[in-house]
Amino acid sequence: MTGRLQGKSSVSTGAASGIGKATAQVFADEGAGLVLTDIHPKPLDAVAADLCEQGAEAVTVVGDVSKEDDTRAMITAAVDACERV
Repeated sequence: MTGRLQGKSSVSTGAASGIGKATAQVFADEGAGLVLTDIHPKPLDAVAADLCEQGAEAVTVVGDVSKEDDTRAMITAAVDACERV
């Protein structure tokens, strides 16, 4: 970890698996605050728990990016948790 994203925040969609999960891991490794989103709550919570055990700060939001209200909730959570995106 080089800390290139220390003090920054990120929103990772599809974070419960695959590319979204891998992206969240990279952001965590670089020190970013994380807002993790997915439509599958249990695997999303597991990913967040794993990242937090590694020292990351993560907030989860269950939602579907194809739905405007869910997307707004994701961004609101990011701003609330990290003060910015």
